[in-house]
Amino acid sequence: MVEHRQTHSLREMGFMVPLILFVLLFVLCSGVVACVFLRASAISRDTEAYNAAVTLCRNQAECIRAGEIPADGSILYYDENLQPAPQASATYYLVVEDQTQKTENGELHSSVVTAYSAEQTQLYRLEVAAYLPQGR
Repeated sequence: MVEHRQTHSLREMGFMVPLILFVLLFVLCSGVVACVFLRASAISRDTEAYNAAVTLCRNQAECIRAGEIPADGSILYYDENLQPAPQASATYYLVVEDQTQKTENGELHSSVVTAYSAEQTQLYRLEVAAYLPQGR
């Protein structure tokens, strides 16, 4: 009877070893996949911030080209939907640096538009020039 129990125990152990190995392999693979997804999420967030910064800088450059020149050193604040927002709830902000050269027939504005995140990380920088003739 004792031999029967020992044989039965060995059979159960023989079944448990592959099962334990399978569980360990599954846990290891799940950990690797979780790390990949976490890294992809971080990259996606960064990409979203860079795309928003490019959009904001390009929009401001078009405003400058249209003649809407903000004062030198102006800071413009935007929320996560890229809409103007108060400083307290801003997700992004733009700093516009403008240099003006007066000519006989108008003004040449050379501007640098720099986008930052709310954490003050520089995301994008764009140089833009606009010539505004007199009488505008």
